[in-house]
Amino acid sequence: MQKIKEVRFFVDKNQKNHVASWLNKLDPKTRSRINLRLVRLEYGSYGDYKSLGNKLFELRFFFANGYRVYFVEHN
Repeated sequence: MQKIKEVRFFVDKNQKNHVASWLNKLDPKTRSRINLRLVRLEYGSYGDYKSLGNKLFELRFFFANGYRVYFVEHN
């Protein structure tokens, strides 16, 4: 199987990567599950997600506190 997308996190004007900072604060099991989902996303497997319009999407996680990860796609 070949990657068809690349996951990149937004970095603000101060070079702060808020997504990576948030992920690093999670417990290892939760972080691992979310990271695995992001890897699957690179292969085109979205899992449970919802389109919110204007190229904005929501990955939905139904474990622990019920996490959400929002993303956009660039062509």
